[in-house]
Amino acid sequence: MNVSDTAIAWSILQKARYSWTHELCEKHKASLKIGVLGCMAERLKSKLLEQEKLVDVLAGPDAYRDLLRLLSLAYGGQRSSDVLLSLEETYADVMAVHQTPEGHSAFVSIMHGCDSICSYCIVPFTRGRERSRPLSSILEEVRMLSDQVKGLSLQYSNTLPVIIVFNLYHFFCVKTGVTLNSGEKEHLPAQSGSSRVLHAMRRVSLSSDFITGFCGETEEDHQQRLSLVREVGYNVGFLFAYSMRKKTHAYHRLQDDVPAPVKQRRLEELISVFREEAAKVNMAVIGSTQLVLVERESKRSSEELCGRNEINVKVIFPKTDLPVQPEKPQMVPITPGDYVLVKITSANSQCLRGHALIHSSLNDRKTWPSEHLLSEQTISC
Repeated sequence: MNVSDTAIAWSILQKARYSWTHELCEKHKASLKIGVLGCMAERLKSKLLEQEKLVDVLAGPDAYRDLLRLLSLAYGGQRSSDVLLSLEETYADVMAVHQTPEGHSAFVSIMHGCDSICSYCIVPFTRGRERSRPLSSILEEVRMLSDQVKGLSLQYSNTLPVIIVFNLYHFFCVKTGVTLNSGEKEHLPAQSGSSRVLHAMRRVSLSSDFITGFCGETEEDHQQRLSLVREVGYNVGFLFAYSMRKKTHAYHRLQDDVPAPVKQRRLEELISVFREEAAKVNMAVIGSTQLVLVERESKRSSEELCGRNEINVKVIFPKTDLPVQPEKPQMVPITPGDYVLVKITSANSQCLRGHALIHSSLNDRKTWPSEHLLSEQTISC
């Protein structure tokens, strides 16, 4: 959501002729104004603006259209804020660009907010009720971005039913002629354990959120969470120790009764098990051939390239020239933004390693030789 908020705010500010600065010395200017945007602005308004007077501008997630007025007040010497939440979709006509740092893939947000009042979660109170963008607005943004990037992904609430998500991907592909990144990666925030979800979602790549030390959590509960991680085999996880949030159901009705050292110990155990299982999942695809979108040079070696496969796992491989078509002599260098087929030779919990075979594309799926198809193990991770 931080990436999405930044893209929307930047789209609005850019039209008013604001520009980025990457110069560190800019922060020492006397006229510099500090603003906090997003859900933290709503949650910490009184502390940041009134008690400690740390910032000049506060804008909640539905107030970015008001940024120009807020900045004008700030430059006039008045601290300003707007953290009101809307019941309507606020940015339907804002063409936000959610590009990755490498610029070869992008996210398109199709909804904001959430109607699921989970007892641990502050999102409905800081981002408001669930609102969807008009289809016409989403289609326009998808078409616009299709000329600029190679990979497009839809960004939406995790509470959307999976069948709706898959239908959305199909709809946009048909309506725009653009091939979106496939729905084979579904972020499924289990938070604890669920055999029903495991069986229902077995044949997709799974990522998840996990919280340790939620109110009333026992050692048996913790062991069940570890059991889920061992059973499912997630590719990616976002792991946290529970921190009580004001306004939530838990804050008003439950006790934060798990000691901080216990929360931290359980988190460390969870991280250890998660890494073990992620390594097993990744090692299961050794020997398969993966379609990879090349993003950049590897951070550790200028002689290697880094990209991501169709289920968003990092893949690292040596730089080389590759044929564009099988059995053709023409060799072409690999550059960021290219799709290539990579034979996987090794793996750990963080990434896959291999060597590139040939230039490819999403549209080549139907014509790949059988040995180039993703293995069933890959799809089942």
